Amino acid sequence: MYLHFTEINNYVIGFGDEYYRTSNGDKSFLTAYKSVLNSKGTEESLSNSIAISNVNNILSQTTFAWWEIGHGKFRFRHPWKEYLKIGVYTRKCAYHIETLNGHLEAKDEALSKSKEAIKEPCMRMSSEVGKVLKELGSSLKLMIYPSSSAVHIKNCKEAVEELNTALRASIVAEYDIQEIIPVIAATSILVEIIKCVETISEAIEELSKQAHFLNIGLPQMLVNGGEEESITITVLSNDGIPRESDLDKSKLDIK
Repeated sequence: MYLHFTEINNYVIGFGDEYYRTSNGDKSFLTAYKSVLNSKGTEESLSNSIAISNVNNILSQTTFAWWEIGHGKFRFRHPWKEYLKIGVYTRKCAYHIETLNGHLEAKDEALSKSKEAIKEPCMRMSSEVGKVLKELGSSLKLMIYPSSSAVHIKNCKEAVEELNTALRASIVAEYDIQEIIPVIAATSILVEIIKCVETISEAIEELSKQAHFLNIGLPQMLVNGGEEESITITVLSNDGIPRESDLDKSKLDIK
């Protein structure tokens, strides 16, 4: 699962440079995320095998050590269902990336005035969401509470506000509407990715509490800038695991 975060992180980090045609380096990140799209069966198989290990005590210490690093001696009550939730949300993020990738491949989306006008907030969004994903991946790998992810999510939201301001300015400036529409479409998907990553962060925070991750990060008041922040609520299925068909029902508030 840690590798999935790495693949998605590499994409969003590289998106800005690729979108503005400023990168001539390795392009493998443009397709690496696709492995996340087909991860459902593997994750469910792992979870089912862990359930079997609850019956067979011998397997409880050895099953699927390669999925996550050595987390010590897992007990039967280890919250495996939380990993499945995170897997669902991670795939949702990968599907958004699949759509976003179409804009990179579109030959008619050359650099335009409206596209150039949003470059700074767009690059910032790409960078900050990448930082969130990197921290969340490390959190899963090392079983450490993702204490600074809230800071980067807050920065993402600020960048979204800057983006909205720049887009409104582009409309007022009366740029060619045929240039503005593709730009709005691409950046809207990037915003959806930020929303999705916030949901993943919420799920990993819950996992970190249930699995007793080590908290060695920033004090909560510093993370929140001295203010309390509300947490997003996501619709879950009856058994506590979100269904793939319910992904579009997740409610997030990024203003």
